[in-house]
Amino acid sequence: MSRPQRAVMPLSSRALDRMKLAFLLAVAGQVPHLPIWTTIMAFLLLAWRHYLDRRRRRPLPPPGVRLALALGACVVVYLQFGFFMGRDPGVSALVVLAAVKLLEVRQSRDFHLMGYLCYFLTAALFLFTQELPALLFGVVQLLAVNAAFLQLYAGRSGSLRPLRGASGMLLASVPVAVVLFILFPRYPGPLWGLGGAAGESGVSGFSDTLQPGSVARMVESQRAVMRMKVAEAELPPPRQRYFRGLVLWLTDGRTWYPGRIGENIAGSTRRGRDGVKQEIMLEPHGQRWLFALDYPVRVPPGSLVSPGNVFRYHRRVERPIRYRVDSRIGGIIPEPDLHPYLRRMALQLPREVNPGLRTLVEPWLREGTDARALAERVLEFFRSAGFTYSLQPGNLDPRDPVGDFLLNTRRGFCGHYAAGFALLMRLGEVPCRIVAGYQGGETNPVDGQLVVRDADAHAWTEIWLDGRGWLRVDPTAAVVPERLEYGGRLNASLDEMAAGTAEDRSSVLRRAMTEGGLARAWRWIRDYWDVARNYWQTWVVRYDRYQQRSLLSRLGVRGIQRAGKLALVMLFVVFTWRLTRWLFRLPAQRRRDPLEKSWRLLEARLSRGGMNVESWQGPLDISRQARRRFPNQADAIDQVIQTYIRLRYGVSFAAGVEKSLLRRVRKLRIPRRWKA
Repeated sequence: MSRPQRAVMPLSSRALDRMKLAFLLAVAGQVPHLPIWTTIMAFLLLAWRHYLDRRRRRPLPPPGVRLALALGACVVVYLQFGFFMGRDPGVSALVVLAAVKLLEVRQSRDFHLMGYLCYFLTAALFLFTQELPALLFGVVQLLAVNAAFLQLYAGRSGSLRPLRGASGMLLASVPVAVVLFILFPRYPGPLWGLGGAAGESGVSGFSDTLQPGSVARMVESQRAVMRMKVAEAELPPPRQRYFRGLVLWLTDGRTWYPGRIGENIAGSTRRGRDGVKQEIMLEPHGQRWLFALDYPVRVPPGSLVSPGNVFRYHRRVERPIRYRVDSRIGGIIPEPDLHPYLRRMALQLPREVNPGLRTLVEPWLREGTDARALAERVLEFFRSAGFTYSLQPGNLDPRDPVGDFLLNTRRGFCGHYAAGFALLMRLGEVPCRIVAGYQGGETNPVDGQLVVRDADAHAWTEIWLDGRGWLRVDPTAAVVPERLEYGGRLNASLDEMAAGTAEDRSSVLRRAMTEGGLARAWRWIRDYWDVARNYWQTWVVRYDRYQQRSLLSRLGVRGIQRAGKLALVMLFVVFTWRLTRWLFRLPAQRRRDPLEKSWRLLEARLSRGGMNVESWQGPLDISRQARRRFPNQADAIDQVIQTYIRLRYGVSFAAGVEKSLLRRVRKLRIPRRWKA
């Protein structure tokens, strides 16, 4: 005997189209994070399936073709990454194999598997990023998948009904998700390590080296780097907002490097308890250094201040972190003496120095070797020798970019001036080093926090004064002092400002600070978005057991134990589930067809009277069964059912008859009994 075939639910074209849209959105979320060939292949296979669906007579690819595509994709993933374990190869393989699976969706079982794969791809998005836009896009993806499943059972019904149902499903889950998020125990870190973050450090701009033009490439971005909360009375003026990052000691004439300094080398690591108290949220940059107002004197646990007053973390910053730090504001870092090793590093020169630079420094040295006086002569040289400040300085001699800048082009950005100043000071035998970080920032009017952006990237220098310490000298101020006052907002106007007269500079400054209606609207949107993102990072991404304990304490729940917390979670889950079901049932009851409402009420009355009412039974079947079950009410029940049949299947009826039918159903006196 042949085995009976299992009934297969047919797939409507509308349900398939919704599933293809859900897969398109799921793959689109992975585009910024995966190799380009992965998403291109997925989109091509999706387009192929869509073409076959439109050409209804064309068969789907045979199993051999699908197997070849799957094996080929796995081979390419292995060649790309060298292994299959890990986030990037795993998600890449999942994307391509899901696209191959789409080519064989014929029945409801395949449809369900495809939907589950889309759910996995939506969850995989959060392995790469936990930003607020990812959440919003993930919600859209979930809506698309849920709507596709609902469309499968809705057949060819309208396109809005499954979408409304999917929205209701998500909204009903929100209270439960919120309660679980607040009360469920929080882990201090991820359950497993996810590779790839370090390799993504380029988004922050700073690397551990500096070339004259590297800072200029950063300032074109308006991405927020960090947010600082500080008391308004302690916030220093813009000219003193130097955020210290890394210190560069060594150079080969083209690039500056931090060098290697052992932790046993003393110097420039003074500590103290007084200073400007800051709370900083720093975006990930893949390096170990942290930023703080120059210079940090009290740092949080898990960090240290290494020689050069470099504020460092115990591991790479691969996700947003929040920390508190105290800084002492001032132009000089007090130190009684300089370690011989650090002095040698601060006087190091490239193997080959342009002879023109030595010739330039010699007359200044004949006038005196005082470090302050020599620094002032170099700054006066920048002011009076035709130097201009520009984001596009042009090409420099790759063998001697600093010499070419100082002697020929005299057009550059802060990195050019810092490198040129440091080299001239070292030729004058004055220890000098370069500091890279940020300068300026602007206050967000929404929450009052100071926001520092990539556009505020800056480089300056420090010279050694015997018996005093390290003195900050910013060569940028010698050419365009307005940059220190207004920060990165002036970057677009620096070329025009540096080349003009004092009168021209004032007009350019007014023009740069005056915003049109569109610019003001964009700034308003950006400010509110920054605040929303800050709250998201603080209360969602960075929500841990300490914040959980603080929040529960505010709600009056103190000292709750694990069992009590679990019971509280279950109680809240049950309560919120019942509440959401009741809330979502009310609108449906209000919108229900009066005839449908009357019929459901009649079924409920008959069922409470002990009669079994099945969903497949029609009105006439129920009428015959009710006559036998309730002979005393047979005529009244029959009249109600005949009226319902006439109203439901008739052509027209008088107004108000539906409500009259509902009243007649309510008047039925059917005794309550247990079902037989």
